[in-house]
Amino acid sequence: ETWVSSRGGGGPPRGGGGGGGAPPRQYNLIARDGRELCEYAGTTLDGAARQTSLFNDNYFYRACLTGSFTKACCPKYLKPEVYRKLKDGAVDNVVVATDSFLGQLYKRKYTRVVLMDHVDWLNDALVQELAKGLRDQVKKGGRIIWRSASLNPPYNPAFAKHGFKIQCIHRITDKEHNGCIDRVNMYSSFWVGKRV
Repeated sequence: ETWVSSRGGGGPPRGGGGGGGAPPRQYNLIARDGRELCEYAGTTLDGAARQTSLFNDNYFYRACLTGSFTKACCPKYLKPEVYRKLKDGAVDNVVVATDSFLGQLYKRKYTRVVLMDHVDWLNDALVQELAKGLRDQVKKGGRIIWRSASLNPPYNPAFAKHGFKIQCIHRITDKEHNGCIDRVNMYSSFWVGKRV
C-alpha cells in the first residue's frame, strides 16, 4: 500500500484574519454552520476535557499544557516497541517532500490519501483541481480521508463528482460521541471517500 498525507499549505493567515488562527476559509465554514468561533473553541475543549483525561491519556493536550510527555501518555512512536522499530530502519520508509501536495500526488498511484483539514482552506478552483488529481491517482477501491471544521463540507460533492463514494464517519454533534470525536477534538466532522 502507498500512502500520502497533507499538512495543508500556506499556514495560518498573517495579520490576524479574525479566526483565532483558523485560516479565513476555514473560519467561514464554521460560520456557515451557524457557529461562533468562541462556541466552536469551547466545544473543542469541553468535549476533550469531559471525554478524555488530559494528563493521563491525551498526549496532545498534555504536551500543550505541560510541555512534556510521560511514558504512559505519549505518541505511539515514542513507546519502546515502536521506537525500536523506527530505530531499526522503519523510519527510512518515511519520505519528506517539500513541493506541493499535487506535485507529490501525481508522482505515483495511491491506495490511501490522508487530506487532514487542508481542503477547508482551498477555493473552489483548487478543490476541483484536487478532486481531479485524486480521481487520477487513487486506485479503484482506494480511500481518501479528511476532517473538516464544517459539519457538512461544501466540497464533498466535488469528490463524489470525481469518482468517490462519500461517507461521514462521525460529526461532533452525533449523540453517541458526547461532543468528542477523538482526543484532539478540533474538527466538526470526519469523512471517508472510496474510489469507485
